[in-house]
Amino acid sequence: MQEVTTIPPSQWGSFLARFSAEHCGQEADIEHLDAHSSRTVAVRLPLIRVESSGGPHAPEFHVCSGDQTGTIEDAIANPIRVKVREWDGGRAAELEMSSRDGCGIRVRVAGPQSVQ
Repeated sequence: MQEVTTIPPSQWGSFLARFSAEHCGQEADIEHLDAHSSRTVAVRLPLIRVESSGGPHAPEFHVCSGDQTGTIEDAIANPIRVKVREWDGGRAAELEMSSRDGCGIRVRVAGPQSVQ
């Protein structure tokens, strides 16, 4: 069973830093969400980082993924919620960050590929 955890605002920066460190290099699918639809930003590109910037008065969340061909970035301002769902012993996860204006970013990372 996959349990969804809501991260308290006081822990956003440290949580996103830890999430980035744990999942850096894993293949990630990234979607930009708005109130009525979603747009694919990246499919199966290695995750580079997820971070918080701008400080407490103008916070923003940034997601960056890419490989040797280039990088793709997405961001939202005025975040209000961070949720995470992990499975496969924490090697795979889905992170959803929502903003005050109804936009959001969903990052889904896959666990390491098994070698056959």
